[in-house]
Amino acid sequence: MKSDNARIKELEAKIKLLEKEKEFFKLKAVAWGTLVDVAEETGAVLTVAYFYQKKVRTQTVEKLTCRYPLVGMSLLCSLFGFSC
Repeated sequence: MKSDNARIKELEAKIKLLEKEKEFFKLKAVAWGTLVDVAEETGAVLTVAYFYQKKVRTQTVEKLTCRYPLVGMSLLCSLFGFSC
């Protein structure tokens, strides 16, 4: 059986991991919201085919880069399942 200190450290590590996951999913929600905003600005109907157009993704990542300058481009692209 693990000691109380070991269990506490294990739980603290799990909390840190969950907090990082939470931040990632918050950023992902903002990214998808920004994608919808970009589509609306261009007057387009957002469809799966439209999403896969490079122009929309590029504009979205550019906006996110301005909003989150410390977040890497590769992470922003990966939020949509693409590599830069």
